[in-house]
Amino acid sequence: TVRREPLPEPVGSVGSTVSIGPVSPRSTAQTVAQALTRATGLRSCTGRLGSRDDFHWCRPDNAVGGCMAATERPESVSDYLPRVCTALDAAHGRSDAALRLLAESVTTAALAEHFETAARRRDELAATVRVLGAAQRLRALCSIEQLIVARPGVSGGWRFAVVRHGRLAGAGVSRPGAPPMPVVDAVRAGAQTVVPAPDPLRGTPAEEAALVYRWVTATDARIVDTTDGFALPRGSACGWDAWAAAARSARTGNTRAGH
Repeated sequence: TVRREPLPEPVGSVGSTVSIGPVSPRSTAQTVAQALTRATGLRSCTGRLGSRDDFHWCRPDNAVGGCMAATERPESVSDYLPRVCTALDAAHGRSDAALRLLAESVTTAALAEHFETAARRRDELAATVRVLGAAQRLRALCSIEQLIVARPGVSGGWRFAVVRHGRLAGAGVSRPGAPPMPVVDAVRAGAQTVVPAPDPLRGTPAEEAALVYRWVTATDARIVDTTDGFALPRGSACGWDAWAAAARSARTGNTRAGH
């Protein structure tokens, strides 16, 4: 979560409109938070700023763990704002600029022959892609007021699911050879009413949303009706899935070679 204050920092909680997750284990959440903080330049100092504070100033130093928003002079709210926008764009999938910066840090370390650093940065980026991609997939599903999906039945006919804000609100089955739309209409009419919450997943538990997402995106699934488009944002981390898969493969190969 990006804390709500004039000069925000990332914190380890969920539930706000700009949160990512939930993420487990906690070590992965910390890895992703640190990677995004480094890429976006959000402040990583532990001091809490008051509602009336209008500037931030951590002086640069060479110490490990220094503030990522350290500057030579005090930085105003307007100066700090681009950092926040970059972080929010990464969270919402509006831009992958932060991911590109993380990828550049991998390349820079490798070219300098700092191979352990490059491997660590590679693994951090792979984890970040996985976490952001999962969050953006579920956010896309849970933003849809109503989605009706059909999949073929085991013995013919169709299985239908009515999904509202990521929740399974209703389900039904049509018999082989029977007209399917009357079943769809009946399932839709009897589906549970879902009142969305203001958080990214509209109040739907992430585990439930993930199960529903896998069902409605199966290769044999067909969209019957939807109130909104079912799509990922242009700058989604999902565009980095191939990169992350290659990184995981490289890590697995190195681990086996080490044994």
